[in-house]
Amino acid sequence: MTCRPGFSTFAGRVALARQSVLSGASADAFDACFKMFDGEMVAAALMRAAEKDAALADAMPRYFDMELLQEIHARHASTDLEAAAAAIRRKEAAQGRARAKRWELEGDGQAALF
Repeated sequence: MTCRPGFSTFAGRVALARQSVLSGASADAFDACFKMFDGEMVAAALMRAAEKDAALADAMPRYFDMELLQEIHARHASTDLEAAAAAIRRKEAAQGRARAKRWELEGDGQAALF
């Protein structure tokens, strides 16, 4: 995954996805924005942005299943998206550390990733 400036933050990923959709970029240019375990929150944030940005709203159907995005948007209508995204990433990081520890304990001290 290519790391661009700001990509490591939730707001940065939302901004990159928004900019990519508005510019007509290839979906490959911003698909990583949705692969940090908090993709649903990124999608909800885009829907919120599209409520205030007609150009974004018009461009989104070229990239997304709008029915699915509307469901996500409704599910997170009152969610603090940035806080929820951070909690999801913390949970995933903790689970990843636990998996690594299990691999270390089960093996010969070397984590077998493949």
